[in-house]
Amino acid sequence: MAAWGRPAVWIGRCGTIPFMDMVGGTFPNAHYLITGALGLQSNVHGPIKLLHLYVGKRLMVASALR
Repeated sequence: MAAWGRPAVWIGRCGTIPFMDMVGGTFPNAHYLITGALGLQSNVHGPIKLLHLYVGKRLMVASALR
């Protein structure tokens, strides 16, 4: 609520980082925040893989307050 002004929701998408499956199996109780953090005009994975600065800031606040 503090970061976004509304309740959190769970969304699972993509799954383009198979390495995280292995890490998650090794550390099943850990929490991860995985983003497609690329700059504009450097979209090597696909059109939905951008992380705008204002979104990144809110993600950091929400993660820190968790």
